[in-house]
Amino acid sequence: MKSRSDSLIGRDEVLKSIVDYVEDPSRDVPLIILGEPGLGKTSIMAKATDKISAAISGGHLKLPSSSDQEWKIFYHFVGATPSSTDLESLLKRFLRETNIFPSKSLPKDFESVCHMVNGILMNESSSPIILLIDAVNQLDEEKDQNLFTWLPKRLAPKIRVIMSMIDGSLPHLQLQKRERTCLEEFVKPLDSIDRAVIYLSFFNTKF
Repeated sequence: MKSRSDSLIGRDEVLKSIVDYVEDPSRDVPLIILGEPGLGKTSIMAKATDKISAAISGGHLKLPSSSDQEWKIFYHFVGATPSSTDLESLLKRFLRETNIFPSKSLPKDFESVCHMVNGILMNESSSPIILLIDAVNQLDEEKDQNLFTWLPKRLAPKIRVIMSMIDGSLPHLQLQKRERTCLEEFVKPLDSIDRAVIYLSFFNTKF
């Protein structure tokens, strides 16, 4: 993830939108990062994860309300490992790593896991959680019809969900059909100056 994050150039506006989304107390729907393949969505998500994690560690990331609690951050990069494309494994890891449920108490079937995650993300008593999932369109197709049963219509005040996917992909179309649509941030092609900076950075590294 660090190599992806370090290679990011010229995406300050998108990163600012992500941080602003996390800090805005009025946000109760997910933020989705959209763009065509090859525009650097994964690098943006990696950099955003690094930036948010550092802000949490430094005590600089504001909670929606005054509280002694701190944000917990969970991130998942689909395609990073062979098993990372399985939605059920992703959701179970979320429950384990956020210390919401011990492994022994996790439900066995996919439907129950989705129901449990849905309840947590909509519960106003839930601890502050930032959930980042990159490349949602690469999740296994066998669960396409149930892809977002884990995602409530309205997020709890201290829950943030940030996902990236290809513009116009099946997950994007499914989200657009929901009663309450997501916030959308589009990743555009880099301008000529940023492309030149990337080229020079690559040239200097190689030679």
